Amino acid sequence: MSEEIVNIGFFYDVKRGHESEFERQFSDVLRYLKENGKGIKDAKLYREVDSSST
Repeated sequence: MSEEIVNIGFFYDVKRGHESEFERQFSDVLRYLKENGKGIKDAKLYREVDSSST
């Protein structure tokens, strides 16, 4: 049986001053999904370096 891989991208505009809160929530959700989600292997959070919100 072959393994099927699906990549999904999400883009969020995070309110200025809420970046740390967003990053903590992302980590909590990822931890939950890895422990309870079927088939999830990993997720990455990237920050746009030229974004005006950082």
